[in-house]
Amino acid sequence: MLLRTLLQLLIAATTLAGCAPAQEEAPPNQDRRGVQRLDSAARDPSSGFDPAQSTALFVGVSSFTHDKDLVPVPYAVDDAVDLAFLFALNSGTRLLEPGRVKLALSGEPEKPASRQRLDALIAQGATRESARLTDLLRLLDEQARESGPDGVLIVVFATHGFNDSDDEHHLAAADSLLGHSQTALRTSKILAAVARAPAKRRLVFLDACREQLTQESRSAGIDLRSVASQRLADAIAQAQGQVIFFAAPHGGYAYNDHTRQNGVFTATVMDGLQCAAETDARGFVTVGTLATFANEKVAQWLQDNRHDAAKGGIQVNLGGSAAEMPLVSCVSPVSHDQQPVRVRVLDNYFNVFNEEGVRVWGGNTAGRIVHAEVADLHGDGKNEVVVGVGTGGEDTGMVQAFGWDGKPLWTADTSAGFNYSGGHSDRLTVQAMVVADLFRQGSKQVVVLANDAQGWYQSRLTIWDGDGALRGSYWHPGHLHHVVVGAPTPQEPPRLIVAGVNNDLRPFFEAEKSLAAVFMLDPASIRGEAPPYFGRAGQGHCLWYGILVPQGQNVVKLEVLDRDRDGRQDISFWTEAGHVYYADFDGRVFVRGASDGVTGESRFGLLRLTEQ
Repeated sequence: MLLRTLLQLLIAATTLAGCAPAQEEAPPNQDRRGVQRLDSAARDPSSGFDPAQSTALFVGVSSFTHDKDLVPVPYAVDDAVDLAFLFALNSGTRLLEPGRVKLALSGEPEKPASRQRLDALIAQGATRESARLTDLLRLLDEQARESGPDGVLIVVFATHGFNDSDDEHHLAAADSLLGHSQTALRTSKILAAVARAPAKRRLVFLDACREQLTQESRSAGIDLRSVASQRLADAIAQAQGQVIFFAAPHGGYAYNDHTRQNGVFTATVMDGLQCAAETDARGFVTVGTLATFANEKVAQWLQDNRHDAAKGGIQVNLGGSAAEMPLVSCVSPVSHDQQPVRVRVLDNYFNVFNEEGVRVWGGNTAGRIVHAEVADLHGDGKNEVVVGVGTGGEDTGMVQAFGWDGKPLWTADTSAGFNYSGGHSDRLTVQAMVVADLFRQGSKQVVVLANDAQGWYQSRLTIWDGDGALRGSYWHPGHLHHVVVGAPTPQEPPRLIVAGVNNDLRPFFEAEKSLAAVFMLDPASIRGEAPPYFGRAGQGHCLWYGILVPQGQNVVKLEVLDRDRDGRQDISFWTEAGHVYYADFDGRVFVRGASDGVTGESRFGLLRLTEQ
């Protein structure tokens, strides 16, 4: 039996429907600033990265309270504090909020700088805890459990490491006893606990196996019990879905750098994260480049300090596609007088100005420019210029991006094989454009509305990533006029609110003219086409779809604002006849008004779709 879509307009609707349900379909991959998902980042980048979902545990055990034979670990507390500061308070490498940091410490920092960093972390909300065995077990479970899927879990241990009689590797707690391995943490158990965390990005740094465990080994300078064991190497190699940096390879030791007053490994990691490591083509220090840097620098330190018995380098496990995971952006800032700040348009020409109003460069397009905007597309501190081209030349329907220095970066074509069987020309033309961080990852996307270049009814919304890759497309049976980006609160994900007209709904409302439409889209689910689905693209997904009746009421202004100043944003749209609507982000109208000179009647309601 042939299915027919029935549409019913719900005036002042109290329940939402009207669009196809969301499906588990990931858009193409995109570059991001900060940490990416370790497992299958390329398959599902839409979930984003949220520092508020990140947690971290930094363990530094310098002094041991229950075993006088265990010698202190110099700089272990410094290591934990310095890395915590780097990840929570340093602007260039910050991956989480200080309030999500737990510091399990035994002893005090030795460096004045580390003491100041500890004070700053506590003042900003980090919590200092005991480093006893039971506390470490509790904190590890808590921090792993409290991490969210869009965050990162960071676990750092700086302490003694040693092996038991079965070659099982352990990390010493503050109250550990050397002859009783049950009083220390099995390293394999730590890795297993981290693997169970909801966070799909997991970073583990283990600066342990320091060479001197007891007073008796002082003369030799090393202790065979502290060597990195084969079982430890196997446990690290088999860990899935996480990145593990270990300060020593199988059969090797970790050492202290008395000049830096840190562990050699920790000092090297901090250098690498502060842009001493190589960067990829995007300007990021990645997990892979950090691993290469740390391995080379630790090996070089051992050679320079004549540790003849030492095995050089470190051990790293890169779970999944983690080698490409960005950790920190190291792109050099643009000089003040060259940084684009504003762009001015005249027909098909545009000129770019710095903050002082001095022209730094300009360009032109083969077609009238509809919109041009300055934006930091990649979150690297360098502003790009994005230009949308209307009709009038070979660049009709193109979106062009230029670097801070005026060099072309990419060109995207909004045209595609037309979706509907009705009239159309040979291409689309840009109608409106907005640039925004749709996924709160530091990088920005370009949202474009494009209509048929000859004025036929077919139109298309597209989203382009900062590198020019098409993220999603949504066809519409009628011209699209306005698009804004907004969210009810800063904690909620951004949405696209779009206004235009719908030609294909006319038969359902016995209308001779097109019907004005206002609808909301989820940027992560842009695909298919709008109701009533008469085209080829298939049923698309929208959060809600509303219609203005009677016919012929075009929306001339669309905004997001907090009308009643209650801390939640609202949606405002005005018709050309002077009718004014205020709606919440569920599409429910809570105020309907009229401006001076208003004419005619107006009602707004949401579509409910059913199948028969």
